[in-house]
Amino acid sequence: MDGETSFHCVEDVVSGETCCFFRGRDRTAVDDSYRSIEGEVDAWSHPELLQEIYSDIPALEKVGAIFRFGIGAPPEFDQDYFEAFSIALRDENPMIRAAVVRTASYMEWPDLLRDLRTSAVNDSDMRVRGEARKVIEAFERVGIRES
Repeated sequence: MDGETSFHCVEDVVSGETCCFFRGRDRTAVDDSYRSIEGEVDAWSHPELLQEIYSDIPALEKVGAIFRFGIGAPPEFDQDYFEAFSIALRDENPMIRAAVVRTASYMEWPDLLRDLRTSAVNDSDMRVRGEARKVIEAFERVGIRES
């Protein structure tokens, strides 16, 4: 690594997933650091994360897939992820919708706020509405606003 890029691993308590990532000021150095170990780690690829969101799997497995999806999302807005998020947010199962709403807190994209606000007001399940309000409040506390 370049001396300013560091490697971190965190066990996410909510999802039960382990998330490892590089952090640094220089995006190219961070990308280079990842590429240097890419063949040695068993990481979920973006196509795999997206495919799981669209797959027809049992609800509990889908919740795990949704958390992996959020943790593995690119740091900047990505249209494919945004569309998958929006589709999953309309799932008939409130447990799935609640997981999707919570996943927004990993992604931290201002573009998600419109869908979160809709869920906070219109979702048929009070737990989903409450979860959406919590994520919106967290976004606002750290200065994430709709663009």
